[in-house]
Amino acid sequence: KKDGLFSLTIQGDIQKIEADELGKFNHLKYNLRGKHLSYFNQFFDNWTKQYGANYYQVFDAQTLYNYYLELQRSGKEEGIVEILEFGATQNHSDMMTELGILLANNENEELYNPERAVNLYQMAAKQNNKYAWNNLGYHLQNGLGCEQNIEKALEAYKKAGELGNGMGWENV
Repeated sequence: KKDGLFSLTIQGDIQKIEADELGKFNHLKYNLRGKHLSYFNQFFDNWTKQYGANYYQVFDAQTLYNYYLELQRSGKEEGIVEILEFGATQNHSDMMTELGILLANNENEELYNPERAVNLYQMAAKQNNKYAWNNLGYHLQNGLGCEQNIEKALEAYKKAGELGNGMGWENV
């Protein structure tokens, strides 16, 4: 209705969807079909334009991560780095790891920063992120963005494996 989005509760009451919930609804939009999906997409696009460039900052960390994954799957690169940067400031280990992966890619000269990637992996590893541990091991093994240290690399790979990352065990 106008610039508001409303939904029906289980009890049949109408409730307004607040800004911090729009990310969750956007993630669930594929449950909609036809004109309902079209209306939601139009509403969400208009809302993001009205809210401004940092609209995603009202989303909780997990919703933000799901939104990032959706953008990545759809091939939309615009805004992804900013979203990951914000997610990293929210201490979300998966977003720190994903940002680290982007920063460690030497094919992207604009973003390439292996030292910062290692730092992000270390912060995410402190939260027991199995992918961060494995990526940290790779950087330690090869001396990328840090001093080469095979012993620490093996420890990182083992930790990744213990947390359920099969690549960690393979790398050991």
